[in-house]
Amino acid sequence: MKHPRKVLIVIAHLFALNFASAAELIVQINDVKSSEGQLTVAVYNSADTFLKMPLTGVRTPAITEGSTVVIKDLPSGECAI
Repeated sequence: MKHPRKVLIVIAHLFALNFASAAELIVQINDVKSSEGQLTVAVYNSADTFLKMPLTGVRTPAITEGSTVVIKDLPSGECAI
């Protein structure tokens, strides 16, 4: 390799761009009526796939005091839950 330092710098920038574009969504769920079962949060990023094919999803045990669900590494942009 002629320029290993330049290659490392380019790789570092690519990693930084990747992390900069990832988003985190925090969903607070209150007033859960029962602690039986699970809560499911699905994330959609297209009107065409809404309620058909989620981008990602999370399940957590139902807790009557409420739950906070964190969904990480989402692409930037609009989404619906």
